[in-house]
Amino acid sequence: MEKKKLDFENLRDVVWISEPALSPDGTRAAYVKGISDYDSGQVKTRILEKNLETGEVWEAALSRMVQKNPVYSPDGKKLAFLASDGRPWQVWVKKQGEEPVQATHLRHGAANPVFSPDGGKLAFEMKYFPWEDAELFREMTVEEYEAFRKAREEEPKVIENLIYKLDEAYGMLDGSRTGIGVLTLETMACERVTPADVSYGVPSFLDGGKCVACYGYPHTHCKEMSAEIYRIELETGAVRQIERSVPSYYGLPIQEDAEGNFLYCGVHMDRGAAMPEIFRVAPEGGESALLFATDPVCHGIDPLLSGDAHLPQKDCAFRQDGEGKLYFLSYHMGRSNVFCWDGEKISQMTEEACVLSFDGPVDGKMLVLKAEWNEPAELYLLRQNEAGRFVEECRVTRSNEWLEEYEMFEPVPVSVRSRDGKAEIRGWVMVPESAERQGRAENPGASEGADRVQAPESAEGQSQAQRSEAAEKQNQAGAKPQPQSPQIPAVLDIHGGPESCYAAGFFYEAQMMASKGMAVLFCDPRGASGYGPEFMQDAYAYGQEAVDDYLEFVEEACRRFPQIDRKRVGVTGGSYGGHMTNKLISVTDAFAAAVTQRTWVNPSTSYGTGDMGFYSAAPQTVSFQEYMENRARNSIMKYVRNIHVPLLILHGEKDYRCALEQGEQVYHALRSLKPELPVKIVIFPGENHAVTRAGLLHNQIRHMKEMTEWFETYLGEEAGRNA
Repeated sequence: MEKKKLDFENLRDVVWISEPALSPDGTRAAYVKGISDYDSGQVKTRILEKNLETGEVWEAALSRMVQKNPVYSPDGKKLAFLASDGRPWQVWVKKQGEEPVQATHLRHGAANPVFSPDGGKLAFEMKYFPWEDAELFREMTVEEYEAFRKAREEEPKVIENLIYKLDEAYGMLDGSRTGIGVLTLETMACERVTPADVSYGVPSFLDGGKCVACYGYPHTHCKEMSAEIYRIELETGAVRQIERSVPSYYGLPIQEDAEGNFLYCGVHMDRGAAMPEIFRVAPEGGESALLFATDPVCHGIDPLLSGDAHLPQKDCAFRQDGEGKLYFLSYHMGRSNVFCWDGEKISQMTEEACVLSFDGPVDGKMLVLKAEWNEPAELYLLRQNEAGRFVEECRVTRSNEWLEEYEMFEPVPVSVRSRDGKAEIRGWVMVPESAERQGRAENPGASEGADRVQAPESAEGQSQAQRSEAAEKQNQAGAKPQPQSPQIPAVLDIHGGPESCYAAGFFYEAQMMASKGMAVLFCDPRGASGYGPEFMQDAYAYGQEAVDDYLEFVEEACRRFPQIDRKRVGVTGGSYGGHMTNKLISVTDAFAAAVTQRTWVNPSTSYGTGDMGFYSAAPQTVSFQEYMENRARNSIMKYVRNIHVPLLILHGEKDYRCALEQGEQVYHALRSLKPELPVKIVIFPGENHAVTRAGLLHNQIRHMKEMTEWFETYLGEEAGRNA
């Protein structure tokens, strides 16, 4: 039976699974299930718990409440999570065999709950305003909350700090702070254990529950977002800073090793590459040291994956077992997997292509969230084999069976040597199967060459990782050029970051373009993560190297897939990808049409208008005048007159990472300089930088539709004839 073609509106049908939690005895799995809500346009999330032995599923069916952040108590008898009915998030606790009860009643809500080692206490973040100290533990009614929210929105914003807006806040910060609260479950008594002088966040119980470790923000001016590590003694209330100048706080909970040292995730910004790594510091304070150096088998932890690997994830970058081994998630050479550091060496523990999150190991079991090219992320239970690797035992969730009725496309791995010969650029080419079938029917001799660039037909029983590896080996061996077949357009899709990477997982945007008959090309150029610190340098990402890497990859893709019409290749990308889209169409003639998303073009005007300017607010080595002149010299706006291809600009109205004025500059310049050139800007009301990943569903769909239809129009056959 012929399969259906994917449509834009099908995005509403996708069920998103995230935040896996494995019970301490390994018999139950808790997770978050996200389902589209047509009325609100949001993805509504619910907590589910599955008995891995009986298959029985329990759902936290709290009336009209969304839920997230499941976490088990150390004895597995309690499950805590966050829930909200539109008001601030509160902590709820479910005892085994009972219905959940609300545990906190905070005025401005809670975040990041964590159990004490004996399961008798919960620590969490709590938001507050300094003038409301007496009201912190009284939950507002719906009417009170709406009145409070409306009053705050209408108040004039009084700004005295250098850092006063963030993309995550959709604009101006509200003047609130965060502290650490501790709840005693037996009495339901709650207290704030941090002073009100600065903000604190991301708590962890350490030292057998005697203290809470967290991050604090004692600095002002341009270092206001810089965190330090604090230790809070619960018996005495003493708060002590034990680390100074954390190597760029990364937001993951602090842990401790067998010797009682604190372990945390940070980034050394002075390396020219923002690669998250694990650091160790003594509990009494002192200098931090890198726990283990970059290893040939993996690079860094907690990879920032592109595609649809954007779901709300519980912090899971590293875990420890009872034997002193540390497990962590890392991306390496095109794949995301779980690795283990045993104190001496690093070993790869899973053999997958796209692991997004994990929990465990517990009793030789590990719960992983992994995606496939043709399926969004699902939960799998893995069991450790005799060789020490974790292999699939059973599938825990099956949430998107409806996709089996639709035509889905699995891309082929393609690698090419960089133009300067210093690096190997890895990526994928997704070619619509219908185009290949049509080409083979009209050109019977094409089968030999085509088979060289696809997974072998005998690979039906293989995993995606095995199929991808086989196809990549064939590609590296070199594919024979295929005879001429019907030509199709293609789009180079550039990820953000640049310290990001493509994962071999579900990417609705790419599937949608392929369903419309376009090939999709995507790769990790220099500047991307997962290929080592040298590969990851920002100097490459913003220099000629990344430009050359993209051009080489496009040429190689067109060589290996002759059905791609080289005259009808477009380019798109968001954030850094938007920056590179503008750059590629400004300094090369390689593309026929472009869509720039969440773009960044002019560093001189982004200073002070987007939140990225805070990271470079205080130049240290040059005068301010020279600093601003350097920003102006690096502006792509000086090349805007060179743009001669149809350009669509997609931007969120409340994007404070790459401010809207960046997209407006490109639009205004082209409309003024080249009124005959097809140029359009689409602004999405109320959306921030994450419009394509966390925006309202109708905006995500409209965004994808605008982009796809632009390429259909300007990469169509008529456009190719006129090229």
